[in-house]
Amino acid sequence: MTRSKRPGYQDLTAEQIDKIDNGVGPTWVPNKIRSWAERLCNFKINGKLTPWFPKAAQVEHDFEYTLGGSKFNRHKADVDLLLAMQENCRNFPKGKLWWALFIADTMYILLRFVGHFAYHFVEDGEELRTIDQAVEIASSENKETPLTIGKFIGLLILAVIVLFPIFLLFLIRQFVWVAIFYTQKKVPRTKAVPEQNEA
Repeated sequence: MTRSKRPGYQDLTAEQIDKIDNGVGPTWVPNKIRSWAERLCNFKINGKLTPWFPKAAQVEHDFEYTLGGSKFNRHKADVDLLLAMQENCRNFPKGKLWWALFIADTMYILLRFVGHFAYHFVEDGEELRTIDQAVEIASSENKETPLTIGKFIGLLILAVIVLFPIFLLFLIRQFVWVAIFYTQKKVPRTKAVPEQNEA
């Protein structure tokens, strides 16, 4: 029996993409907070508002999480989103590059820490969800649910436990990059002196 091809983002229609797209953050966070977070992570480049991650990459990541699969599939979905965000950082001015990279690193590490709660793991022998099933489930999950006190406290604890170490790791990485940059052997830039022909 041949194994069926795993459906992907390229198989989705425009209507299905709109149903899956739920913006930034989990749906149990109020829309006002999620909208504020999305605006915070956007940049104006030449007067145009530019998102810190490609929209297609975010929708693809949501689809992969709803479609489900193995631990490897989840890891690949997270890495693909990280690479897309890092590639998108090339669009930002140098003065804002550090902030864009910090957001990319933070999002990836957060996904690795808590993403398994949202991912649909498929056991051996279990049928993989179809595209229609994944889209239906994703669109039903996009409805906003009230933020309870328990979820709010859990969010604060998560922020303290996860975000602070992420910030420290990011600073360490930046210092290492700066150290490597300034310790590289630099070739002096001198103008070439034209050779004089002997008389």
